[in-house]
This record gives sequence, C-alpha cells and structure tokens, in this order.
Amino acid sequence: MKIKLFFVFMITSCLGFAQTWQVIFEDDFDGNSLDMTKWSHDLGTGSAQGLWGWGNGELQYYQPDNTSVGNGILTIEAKEEPLGISDFYSGFNPYYYSSSKILTRDKFEFKYGKVEARMKTIDGQGYWPAFWMLPGEGCWPESGEIDIMEQWGNDGATNVTTGASHMGNCGSPSNYIAWNESLSSGSYADAFHVYSVVWYEDYIGWYVDDVLISSVTPSSYPSNLTWPFNDNDWFMILNLAITSSGTNGNTVIPNDIQVDYIRVSQTNDIIGCTNSIASNYNPNATIDNNSCLFSLEFNVNMNCTSESFSTMYVTGPFTNWCGDCYPLEDSNNDGIWTATYDFPEGNVEYKYAHDNWTDQEDLIDDMQSGGACAPVTDFSSYANRLVAVPAFLSVTDSYGSCESCTADIMGCTNPIAANYNPSASIDDGSCIIYGCLDSNATNYNAQANTQIDPCEYEVMFSLDMRTVEFSFQTPEVNGSWNGWCGACHPMNDSDLDGIWEATIVLPEGFHEFKYAYDSWADQEEFVGGESCTLTTDIFTNRTLTVTNNMDYGISCWESCDICVNTGCTDPLFVEYDSSATIDDGTCAIFRIDGCTYPDALNYDVLANVDDLTCMFTINDVCPGDFNSDGSVNVSDLGGFLGAFGSTCD
Repeated sequence: MKIKLFFVFMITSCLGFAQTWQVIFEDDFDGNSLDMTKWSHDLGTGSAQGLWGWGNGELQYYQPDNTSVGNGILTIEAKEEPLGISDFYSGFNPYYYSSSKILTRDKFEFKYGKVEARMKTIDGQGYWPAFWMLPGEGCWPESGEIDIMEQWGNDGATNVTTGASHMGNCGSPSNYIAWNESLSSGSYADAFHVYSVVWYEDYIGWYVDDVLISSVTPSSYPSNLTWPFNDNDWFMILNLAITSSGTNGNTVIPNDIQVDYIRVSQTNDIIGCTNSIASNYNPNATIDNNSCLFSLEFNVNMNCTSESFSTMYVTGPFTNWCGDCYPLEDSNNDGIWTATYDFPEGNVEYKYAHDNWTDQEDLIDDMQSGGACAPVTDFSSYANRLVAVPAFLSVTDSYGSCESCTADIMGCTNPIAANYNPSASIDDGSCIIYGCLDSNATNYNAQANTQIDPCEYEVMFSLDMRTVEFSFQTPEVNGSWNGWCGACHPMNDSDLDGIWEATIVLPEGFHEFKYAYDSWADQEEFVGGESCTLTTDIFTNRTLTVTNNMDYGISCWESCDICVNTGCTDPLFVEYDSSATIDDGTCAIFRIDGCTYPDALNYDVLANVDDLTCMFTINDVCPGDFNSDGSVNVSDLGGFLGAFGSTCD
C-alpha cells in the first residue's frame, strides 16, 4: 500500500522561479529512530536481486544497524567488518564493509515536484554517497533514473558534486547526461549543503544551495530514445556505498554522512513551453522552462540529380551526423523528399545524404563560386547548410546545389522501380527493382531484378519449459535481429503441453539469440563451450544460421540437449516433482501439510511438509533469520527471542 503524506503549510523558495510550494513529504529526523512509516531498508549486497555489488561492483553489505537518528540528524555510517559478513545469495562470500541504504519505495511515491535534502557528505577514497530516485515500475534504464546528488571521495577534499539523468533500452547500457559542480576551496564534507531537483513534465533542473546548475529536456537526448520522466510514480533513495576499488590507507573509517532533512514539495504553477508557435506549446504554462521545440520542414528536390538511391536523409550535429536517423519520404512520387522534425530555438546545421552515407551532397564548388546556401564551410573539405529556427520553419533545397532545380530530367520511368522518377522524361536505364529472388522466402518479389536486401524465412522456435524450477509468465526469444529488446518476440503454449513456441521471420544468415522470460526478468546462462552456443566478449548466446529450409527444433532451458525428466508425478505425495514428465514409481509418502517445527506454537505432529504457517513467541527477528520466500529461517534463530529484546549482533 502506498501512503501519500501531505502537509498543510506553504513555503516560498528561490529555486529559480517565484513559486509557492506545498510540502507533501518531510522528514526532519526529530525522533530517536528511523521512521519506518516513511522509509525501508535495502539489505545485503544486491546478489539477491541478481545485481552483483548492486550492479556496480560495490563492496559494502547494507544493514539497518548502520542507520541512526538523533539530535535532529540522520546518520549513515560506513564501517569495516574485519570478520566479514557472509552473504547467502553470493555463495556465502564475505563482505568486509558495511553501510546502509534507505528508500521510500511503496511508502511514498510521487511524480513531479521539488525534491531536496540538506546533507553533510564525506571525504575519503572509496566513499560514494548518493541521493537519487527510481520509478516504482519498469525496467532499467528504459524507465529512467534521476541522480540528485552523487559524490566520489578521494585522498583530497571532496570538492566536486554531480548529478545525472539516465535513460535507454531495457537491459542495455544507460544513455545519460551528467553535470558536475566544483568548490573553489574546501570540501562538500566541511558543512551542510542543500541538493535538490525541480522536476516537471519534460523538464529536470538540478540545484546546489538553491543555485541552478544544470537542466535537461527531451531535446537534450537523441531522438531515438524515449523520455521516461513523465511516467510512473517515483521513490527516493539515500545510501553510502563503497566503490569497487575500496578504501586506502588514508581513508578514515568508520565515517558517515549526515542528513538534516529531506522533503518533497509541489506547486500548482505549471512549467512548460510558453511560445505559441512551438510544437510543444503548453497554453496552460505560467513559467517557461526553455523546453520549446519548433517543427522544421525539410524539402529536397531530387529531380535534377542522376544518383540512384533508396532513401534520403537529413543529418547534422543534432544526430551526431547519423546516416539513417532522420529519413525523408516522397509519398506522392514527385521527386521532392520531405519530412518534419522538431528542434530547439537556434541555428540548425544540416545536409542531405542517402542510404546511410552511401553518398552525400557536395556544395563546396557552389560556395567557392559565391553561393550562400552552405555557410558552415572551409571552402575545401566541407560545406553544410544552416537555418535559423524559429525564424524559418521550412526549407526547400535542390540536392547538391545552391540553385533551384529547373533542368530537363533523366531517370527511371518504370513506376514499379525503387528509383522511379515521375518527373523524368527520358529513361536512363537505371531502374532498380529491389527484392528477394528466392521463391521460398516470405519476402519473395517476382518482379525484382536486384537483390540488395537479404531474403527472409520463417523460423519456428520451440522451448521445453517442463523441467524448470522457477516461476515465469511468458518466455521470449531475444536476438541480434531485434536488438535483444525483451518482449518483442513472446512465445506461447496454446496447447498447455509445456512446450512454448514462436514463429519469427528472420533474414538469412548467421544470428545469435537466447531465451529469456518476462521482459528480461531472467535469461538463460551458459558457461561457454556448449555445442549450440558462441561466446562473444562476455556474452554466451545460442546461434543459428537461417536458410531456406530452416527448422531449429526443440530446446531445453539452459541446455543444448532435449529435456527429459523422471520422478513422482502425483502432487498428493511428498516426493512429487513438478518438473517430472515421466513417472518413475518413486511416489511413497502421502503429503500432509502443516507446521513441522516442534517449538512452534502451532506444531502439527502429523505434518510431513511444512506450509510456512509456524508461529513463534519472538519479539524481534534478525535480518538474517528470513528465507528468500519471507518465512522465518528457524535453523538460524538459535532458540527463542524473548520479550526482553533482540539477540541480533
């Protein structure tokens, strides 16, 4: 259950805008312990969540004991653990540092507002304090991450603080924009500082001590990425980590970070684009956040060129000169290729190219002859066009020339050809009809005369999941052909026989793939060297070569062999094996569910299968006394924990 905390008083902030803020969450740490109605602890090393060292190779073991509250201050302390803390989920590896991580997940989650913490951080090699946010739903980094404050200690003063916003595709490396702010002298650990973000739709701004340091909008990122910061409710995280390099002889340990307060505020004012000609104009916005985007229409006349091409593109610094990011189209076959894209206010440098830089327009001669259409030039090696936005919202150009296209036109006059030019009056023999020439392929084109794209064939994937011991909803096929996207190619088991299937049309040739489930909730793991796999860099994947008579056959999860499993198939017996497909006659003991622990209050002497209902007279249970399914690990209790308090170390 999510608890939204609301406070009734109003405060005024100088965070860049003359706004009135209403506090909706606040913790001044005035008690003598952490308020567990607002916060929870993340425990361990991240291995239980499949994140070794919390995904960063961190060296600390998180535990509640390293968090304390007193005198109006929250303290998170990092300590050495000479004997090591054993972590079950990482194979009982010992961890020689401990610290704490607290978060508001499932207790306070919100969208938009001002988020701030007044903190005193830390000096020392290996320390990594962070105040950050994640969404309550989604996968990383596609669903986003907002880092309000991060600092990395070193042998000197910690005089640099940073923040960042992360996005990307699920399971892929993050695309992020980061900033840093340096002190001219001293350390951020010398005194308390206020670290905050102001977060609105299509806008995030970072502040240090109420001074705006950096901001991002959707236009700050490449256009092929989806801005995730307008979705979901988010929760806050505060932690003190130990980096993978650890401390050194100059690091003072134990040591801590201190927090005076954390609060979240919201306002009725609306931030957004206030320019009425912008494509993202918000008529309700009262505060402009410099996020305005303007639709610029590109038109390039190809009727005066004899070049053969498939697709025209406009490119420039706005795509990092990507060759196929901003395509144009000629839907009416008039030889003029057009497209409209959004840009922030300012000069837009651009040029036209085709087929992912197969060729590009050359305007150097025009500029050497006094032309003016490509002013970004050195007159010898490059010449690029330029337009000012929003002064101009449309451009019409002739490919490769500063002059308008008026000459007689030669070209392909066959209307079914890829390079058909309806304006051409003379056929120059250049007609190209692209397509697959193999009649067995799904994309066979009987009229094609040129095969430039690979032929495509149906491939049936079959996955035997009858022997797996984990829970899942939908297996999926992920491969090099779909960018390892997660749920793009889900499988189905319509006849409920435990064999999941998917038919996928793939281009001929070599591919790598593997099976996963539930949008990369988990995936197959191979050690390398198996007959059906190939190890590329750090990844071991299955392989297949698509041909015109492809049949991949039935696979077993994490195996190159076909699944076969025998055992007791009757669920009424203790020996029941849910993965068994063939009964081997081992069913012997009739199943009786109940509490099987003799010291439990509800011990059932007849039960032979524990149903996790045991009740104990326990006043306090240590974090290590829980199994992964949430039940009490009675073997670790060491007897009863009575009414006189905890025996936790």
